[in-house]
Amino acid sequence: MTPFSLRPAKTAGLNYLVHGLPAPLAGAPFPTRLWPDWAELKRAGFRHIVCLASTTPENRYDPGVTGLTWLAKCDLQSPATYREAGSLMPRQSDAASANAISEILVIARKVLAVLWAGEGVLIHCEFGIERTGMLVGVVLVLHGADPEEVAERLGVVLDSDGLEGPSFSATLRALLWDVALFHRS
Repeated sequence: MTPFSLRPAKTAGLNYLVHGLPAPLAGAPFPTRLWPDWAELKRAGFRHIVCLASTTPENRYDPGVTGLTWLAKCDLQSPATYREAGSLMPRQSDAASANAISEILVIARKVLAVLWAGEGVLIHCEFGIERTGMLVGVVLVLHGADPEEVAERLGVVLDSDGLEGPSFSATLRALLWDVALFHRS
């Protein structure tokens, strides 16, 4: 299994940092004009941004002035959507769930490619919790980490503020096991 550590990081407005990958990976809430310190993030090795909360995040902040580039921009559905579908595994009768999981996997593989190239990635959604945690977890599992360990560590970090409950943890755990069993290559 791939060793990694995941730690809360309230510096520079980040929720958490993942260590043990070829480049830095962080989860954060939606950036504002006041934070993060883009120069600090660039010095730390971040080169790309993934926005999971909007297809037009440049309406709220402009990373272009920092030298960071967009890796992905989308309005990914909350994990609650997958809970409502009753299953995280895509089924032919559940096209919306299949499309959402496909989108997650495409973005996760893009993130892995730039991490392997030594370029850091900042992932954010609105609050940096559910959608961001889900994508960070998928990236770690595709990288070879144990899905149970990823779910546990993400659960500890995300629950540290009391923001997420058992249903999110169960949804995340199921998604990570599905990725490990059916989508690792």
